[in-house]
Order: sequence, then structure tokens, then C-alpha cells
Amino acid sequence: MIGGQSQQEDVFPCEGAVRTCEMRRARYIGGTKLRLQAFFTATAMTVLRACAWMAEGTHASTPVSRFAKLVASAKSAAAA
Repeated sequence: MIGGQSQQEDVFPCEGAVRTCEMRRARYIGGTKLRLQAFFTATAMTVLRACAWMAEGTHASTPVSRFAKLVASAKSAAAA
């Protein structure tokens, strides 16, 4: 148990796994098969998130450091 969470929350920390992929009950018996099911569920959720992110269209640009801005302004001043 972490920070007062129940044992069930430790097993499935992401509520999306329960709603999206019906992960409330294991489909298989045995630890190895359960881990495999959890792995595939996590992979599927990652793919769903990536597809939603790609469909969104606008993505944040990489921030430019102050030093890089200073170098760019120095180069433009030197060229002018």
C-alpha cells in the first residue's frame, strides 16, 4: 500500500484501464498471464493516448533557452 491507497488501487493505479479496457477482472488465471494482460492493456492505452494526441493537431514547441536566443540575436546583428 502506498500513501493510504487500497490494495486494489495498487494493482490498477489508472482508472482508465477499468473504464476503457475492462480491466476490472482478469481474463486469465495465473500470475504470468495476468501480467501479460496488464502489459497489453497498458500498451493499448498508450496507443490510444498517442492517437488522441496526434488527432489534436496543435502541439507545444520545444522551448528555446535564453542563451540560444542571445546567440541568434548576436548572429542577426552581425549579419546586418
